[in-house]
Amino acid sequence: MSVFQIGKQMGASRTLETRGMPTTPWLLRTGEGLKNDTVTLTQVILSERGFMPLNPVDPLTHLLRSDFDELYEELPEWSILTPRLYPAADNLAESLEYELNLYLDRIEASKLPKAFGVVFDLVHNDDSFLNELLSFQPSIVVIRHPNIEDVSPRNVLARLLAIRGKVPPNIALYLPGSGGVGFQSFLIALGIDIVDDGAGYRLAARKRGIIDQQIHYLPDYDPSALVKINREAISQDFNSVVFHLDRNTLWTKLDKDMHTAPQVASLRHLLAHDPAFEMDLTKFAVSQDNPLAFTGEEGLYHPDVLHYQQRVEERYIEDAEVKVVILLPCSARKPYRESRSHQRYERAIQRGSRKKRSRVSIWSLTSPLGVVPRSLETVYPAQNYDIPVTGNWTHEEAQRTGSMLGRMLEKLADDVTIIVHSSKDYAPMVEVAKEFRDIEISWLADKSRSDEALTQLTTKLQNALEAFEVRDIGVKGAYLEARDTVTAIVRYVHGRDAHIEFDQEKVRVIGRPPRPIALQWNKRHWITWDKLAGKIKLHQDAVVMIGSQTCNWVEVNTEELRGSSLFNVGIKEASETISPGDEVIFFNSDRSKILGVGTANISGSAMSSVENGIGATIFKKFVEVLDQ
Repeated sequence: MSVFQIGKQMGASRTLETRGMPTTPWLLRTGEGLKNDTVTLTQVILSERGFMPLNPVDPLTHLLRSDFDELYEELPEWSILTPRLYPAADNLAESLEYELNLYLDRIEASKLPKAFGVVFDLVHNDDSFLNELLSFQPSIVVIRHPNIEDVSPRNVLARLLAIRGKVPPNIALYLPGSGGVGFQSFLIALGIDIVDDGAGYRLAARKRGIIDQQIHYLPDYDPSALVKINREAISQDFNSVVFHLDRNTLWTKLDKDMHTAPQVASLRHLLAHDPAFEMDLTKFAVSQDNPLAFTGEEGLYHPDVLHYQQRVEERYIEDAEVKVVILLPCSARKPYRESRSHQRYERAIQRGSRKKRSRVSIWSLTSPLGVVPRSLETVYPAQNYDIPVTGNWTHEEAQRTGSMLGRMLEKLADDVTIIVHSSKDYAPMVEVAKEFRDIEISWLADKSRSDEALTQLTTKLQNALEAFEVRDIGVKGAYLEARDTVTAIVRYVHGRDAHIEFDQEKVRVIGRPPRPIALQWNKRHWITWDKLAGKIKLHQDAVVMIGSQTCNWVEVNTEELRGSSLFNVGIKEASETISPGDEVIFFNSDRSKILGVGTANISGSAMSSVENGIGATIFKKFVEVLDQ
């Protein structure tokens, strides 16, 4: 079994932890073996003679060290089990097959250390060979692959995504020779855990050096000076990757690194535009504190943005009592409703709806998120992003935002009126949306905040609501805001079918920000709502209410939860829709009991595929027998 456990997960990339070793990712130096200040990997050839250490070339003499003939009596910890060197060419297929079968036989016959790595040739080995290697339960899989800058970006991407999808997420992947500036952020974002500085030597041999994050041709430099320059640049870049990974801004760095090399830009464009390389967005966390600063169209393809759009399109449901949806422009201030412009819009909407305000819903149009319903303005990343505003929408922004808007409008009832109250700059995306639903756009203003525009908005709203009755349920203000927002967030987290049934006779709303708001049901703790952060926590009565509806379920191999952490070894199965940070509901193995509620540390697919480490943090423990 791999000695690693998953610490934090962000898409394909994650941090791996094990006792006595630093958290991944690792950058290894290759000048004197595979090591850094705290990690040493020992390459060992499994030969006919025994365990032969593959010592590096002496950097002073450029010759293989004299101790090459020594043999290990047993394999040391953190060995990289290496097959005897062979020329990997198609015309030597029989020889290659012989060597690989011999390699497997020698691994099987060896007394393996607790932590070791195996070598997989990504070009010449097949899935069956990989499965045999994984059956030995290594901690590291070393990928033998040509230099990535010399291979078609499409082939590189296809191969790396394929192997990351086949190797369990608690096994580290090491791509030797991979540590070029720009490539490091890309590789680690795709799930490579170990890189090295081999690219620095390779570039120096071609008289190229990395200066200011760019590769330059430097024929007048001494090769040893170029090696030093390149290694320092690679090390600094790696430290930056680790910094961004810790803060969940790695994809922001990747979008910046597109400009370091044409191959990196090609890889990023393929990830963004080619459906063949679609990422599993459920592995990206749903709740973060990091700001997302976008400077261009790359934000349209940021995984956190795509994850948000996917959830809104699949899970957001407009209440049946809503008969008018007003489309407003976004604002620089988040959440939008606190901005001066949206407060002016709200006063005009109040004048036009009066006691029918509950029949009006507000959606904001923005790039790169697309559509942000008022009740989801505080969820991540709706109030965490920033983007330069020029008033000019690009064709790509208009197409993607308009398409998302169109798909959401398709789900509205036929009697819902759509009022667009924005500047003419939003016209292109509105036209795209009209291709999805034959709607009459009630008004498109040149200056949406002018007194004349706001008066027309009030009038349009009065006319649109004239045929509908007042739905006065006897409450307003804090209760209605809590009802609409909490209901929307519950669906955003637990799925389209999850529905919290509000009852004004039983529900009390207690408190106000900055403290979390307590919602009580019959004077019992029901839901805790962090209004500022857009987060909810369900208590026992609420958990039971949506238990059969949630898509965030975890089945455990016990009849009662203990402690504050749920370890993966105790998980029978978990829903693949679970993302890191999601609220999850725990069931026993036959779903006859709800055992509690908590927060996912890793994705549901990772919970189901690894045995060590912590899968979720337990918030509340109880036992509720369900009706069969």
